[in-house]
Amino acid sequence: MIRRRTGKKAKNVEVDFSEVFDKVKKTLYKKTATSMKNGFESIVAETPVKTGYAQSSWRVTVGSAFSDDLEDKEDDIDYKDPNRIISQGKQVIDRIRKEGFGDPVYFYSGVEYMGKLEYGHSSQNKFFIRRAVTKMKKEISEFKKKGF
Repeated sequence: MIRRRTGKKAKNVEVDFSEVFDKVKKTLYKKTATSMKNGFESIVAETPVKTGYAQSSWRVTVGSAFSDDLEDKEDDIDYKDPNRIISQGKQVIDRIRKEGFGDPVYFYSGVEYMGKLEYGHSSQNKFFIRRAVTKMKKEISEFKKKGF
């Protein structure tokens, strides 16, 4: 809000940019969260699948890269639906967006062989994590350049 007072005694101009900054912050948070949700969805969806264990291991965590809710791998278990994993991650990202991006956010998998999957041990999808993270980084950098 910008207000100009007129008259002999009131020749000051008052400027309140808080509404503008709040809108900018909300827009930046929303676009960042959308990029993060798309990136997380891509990582989960692109994780090579043999049993579904690696794909079901992904979590979005805040403040620490570790999550202790990973189930032990069993050969005949039906692991969580990837859509459920994606939905849970998106819920965490939405909460972060509302609370603010004060703490580090991690996409975490406790699967010991995830690095092998990323670097092409499986022929299904080499560098799937790198592609998603690079895309997120580029999108978020573009927000700054374009001014949203």
